Amino acid sequence: MHFRLLQKHQPNRISTLTCVGRYLLFLVLIFAHVDCVANGHTVHGSFLPDLAAKKFWENFLSERFLEDYVASIQVETRVAGKSETYDGVILHKAGKFIVEFSDHDSGSRKFLVTRDKSWSNIDDRLNSQGVFIPNIKYGPNDLLLPIVCTDSPKYCGPKNVCGRMTQQFIVEIPADRQADGMKFIRFSIDGAFHQPLQIEYLDDHKRLVRYQKLARLKKCGSDWVPKTFELIDVCTRKKIKITMLKFDVYSNLDANFFSEDFLKDHTFIH
Repeated sequence: MHFRLLQKHQPNRISTLTCVGRYLLFLVLIFAHVDCVANGHTVHGSFLPDLAAKKFWENFLSERFLEDYVASIQVETRVAGKSETYDGVILHKAGKFIVEFSDHDSGSRKFLVTRDKSWSNIDDRLNSQGVFIPNIKYGPNDLLLPIVCTDSPKYCGPKNVCGRMTQQFIVEIPADRQADGMKFIRFSIDGAFHQPLQIEYLDDHKRLVRYQKLARLKKCGSDWVPKTFELIDVCTRKKIKITMLKFDVYSNLDANFFSEDFLKDHTFIH
């Protein structure tokens, strides 16, 4: 009864408090939004101002996993309904990569990949195609493109990818690395993990040529690294699935590994 009397004699008081509460909540949300945007964090569904977009891209570059590492991988190819599996290993040190795959015909395919050049132990005909695996257009240049294409990004806005809100940026591929009709790369970056959930390769009219989709992430220390991703060619529908079976971080991999002379006589696949 006392509660009903309170409601009867102070109806405006209750509605006023409700309005004040809603107003304060609105202010809290506004300030939280401004703080997130100012610090380059993703706000679901929000379009970032210029400075926040620049900060977001800088955070993405600074958070990329660039330590020395060795990753054991498995690659599954799917062409015309036929599937094949290859075991491989990737070593990284200071922007240099060693990529080695088991080859069903010749034992081992080795590649040394740097920003300036690539070397392979396979014959010139296959090496000139720039492929890691026969019949699949994925090779040294493709491996480096997301790493070297970082200059003058253009912010495109937010986009939902795989059920998560990302921020999209588009970058022009350097002229000396444009191949297979690809001229631009569009990154869809998850702000929470600082990882591109999707990388799209576009032609000069910005039409989709192929795309790389991240399926799973793996925690490595305080960082997140790709666990499984797929690369799909839009025209041919050729598809490869790459799975990280094991990922080990090293404080200082031996620099001697990353030389042609060493790779000619040594293998990392057992």
